[in-house]
Amino acid sequence: MGIGSLEDLERAARENRLKDVPGLGKKTQDKILEGIEQFKAIRDQFHLYKAVDAAAALVSELESS
Repeated sequence: MGIGSLEDLERAARENRLKDVPGLGKKTQDKILEGIEQFKAIRDQFHLYKAVDAAAALVSELESS
């Protein structure tokens, strides 16, 4: 799917490309977008290493699907 960053993940979700991944539906895609928006709102208060680990785990899961 060409997802290698948080920006790529957001773009894919906004383009409705995630809902076609087995195990992910429209609802999950919407939650991913919601989570990205929440992250953007608090990113200055969030430990970046934790966000990077979480995003990497999600990208890995999407790539294996």
